[in-house]
Amino acid sequence: MALSYTADQEQIRNEARRFLEDTFESEKQRELLRSRGNYDSALWKACIDMGWTGAGVPEDHGGLGLSALEVCIIAEECGRVVAAIPFLAPTYAASMALREFGSEKQRSELLPRIATGDATFALAVFEDEDGLPEAPLTTFQDNRLTGRKIAVAGGGAASHAIVHASNAIVLVDLTASGVKRETADTIDNTRCAADINFDGAPAQTLNASDAYAAALRLIAVQATIAAFEQIGGAEGAMDRAREYANTREAFGQLIGKFQAIKHRVAEMYVTIELARGNALRAAASLNSGAADFVAQAGAARLAASHAFEFSVAHAIQTHGAIGVTWEHDLHLFLRRARALALECGARPFWEDVIVEALQRGRA
Repeated sequence: MALSYTADQEQIRNEARRFLEDTFESEKQRELLRSRGNYDSALWKACIDMGWTGAGVPEDHGGLGLSALEVCIIAEECGRVVAAIPFLAPTYAASMALREFGSEKQRSELLPRIATGDATFALAVFEDEDGLPEAPLTTFQDNRLTGRKIAVAGGGAASHAIVHASNAIVLVDLTASGVKRETADTIDNTRCAADINFDGAPAQTLNASDAYAAALRLIAVQATIAAFEQIGGAEGAMDRAREYANTREAFGQLIGKFQAIKHRVAEMYVTIELARGNALRAAASLNSGAADFVAQAGAARLAASHAFEFSVAHAIQTHGAIGVTWEHDLHLFLRRARALALECGARPFWEDVIVEALQRGRA
């Protein structure tokens, strides 16, 4: 497993960073927080123009054909500026579902639309707070889907969803009849989370022999990409704390000269790098098709969630009272940290995934 990026990957990261720094407007994000189900459509359009929507789509379907790691690099840079675009991770997971389980007709119809940004996806797999059910209540019969999925990231604005039903993984057009979305009011409304009700909605089955295993793998793909987004967010918070510590004066000197502040920033850095190691291993496992990918995704998920929340909390403390004001950007990072910590399944779910993987390994 490589612990550093190749020259081409560094170029992708540098270009993504320059683009987002030039394009992202935090004031617009504050405006979006006041409403439900809205994301930064102008930024998303710019991302489409950059070709990011086609990053994980094969070249013969109009995409760039990049590996999962390149998509993760882009996600990390999006996280650094807490970009208000909730579709990157679930849409990549959906493109993987189509490549692995879709028919030729489904692939030829939808992969080009993903590449052009015409189709955006959400993963609808959770039915309650307990995590991914092995036997979901949502049913699929006679090409009709009936049931309810909760807390679907991006579900309030996506055009399509990949849904885990009791006996299948299915593809649903969220604009079709029989679909009702209830957009949630959350700590970060730019994630467009929604509960989705299906009442005989038309759906297409994907050719997954084990629906639960396929759903777990897809949510692990989304969690791996989200882990890089969390690491980017943690770095963004740390950078703001370091910059503030090197400009703010107290007691006649820069606060960055005080040992307590130095230790705080150093602890942020160590926590972030530990998370990065776990995330890189998960991305490498995904690229190679390793059998332990889901467990590695769980480790990345837990480490990155901790790193993001830890870094944001200490960045706010470094700033003092101004760090919790509406005008300051740090509350955007706090909101995103809390949202991403729940988006692909909460901590207990991923702890159970890792424990089960370890038990299987000892059997």
